[in-house]
Amino acid sequence: MLLYSPQRSNLPSGKDQPSSPPIVFPHRKKTLFSPNPSTPEGTNNIPLISRGTEIRLNLENLDDRQLYIIVLGTDSNCNLNALYTPARSSTLEGVIQLEEMAIAPQGELILPPTENSWKWKVSESSGINTLYVLLSVQPFTETLRAFASQQNFKLDQQQVLNVTNPLVVVNAVMQDLHDTSSVAKELLPNEEVYALDVNSWATLKFVYEVI
Repeated sequence: MLLYSPQRSNLPSGKDQPSSPPIVFPHRKKTLFSPNPSTPEGTNNIPLISRGTEIRLNLENLDDRQLYIIVLGTDSNCNLNALYTPARSSTLEGVIQLEEMAIAPQGELILPPTENSWKWKVSESSGINTLYVLLSVQPFTETLRAFASQQNFKLDQQQVLNVTNPLVVVNAVMQDLHDTSSVAKELLPNEEVYALDVNSWATLKFVYEVI
């Protein structure tokens, strides 16, 4: 179980700057690896995971707001990947409409779903890997558009997407979190600054070593 206690933003306050309630934690995150019932630990207490081991996330939302999520990962070769498991997606007038991954208030989300035959497995690249689960009170609209702009993206298919445009995706994530934070423009020095209110988003991080 991971406990997270968000602190107040360091941004200056103003009359036009609304105060958002912090995301209620704990967000219970279970990272399940099978088939081994126990996971050995390497140096610095980093879990050692065999190549090809199946991964499943169990996320519980204790907040009274719906939380939107994206799952990103990096491998030992510094490649960026993203987990995308749409419930449904469509194409409207030539524009891809992507399904957001979200956890309902007081709800639970399992990735990938237990009833699904698709398997999410640990990278074949040995070394340190890091998994990030980003949660926000608003959809990751720009991030999903960045995913869809890739030629290797497959609509309506669960996938671990190899991100070929990492800078575009990272900028889209920052823009989504900036828009979610709704910081008054007069508090920002210029338009190139991202202002992120920690009451509107949170990140869970898991580091492991592939052997």
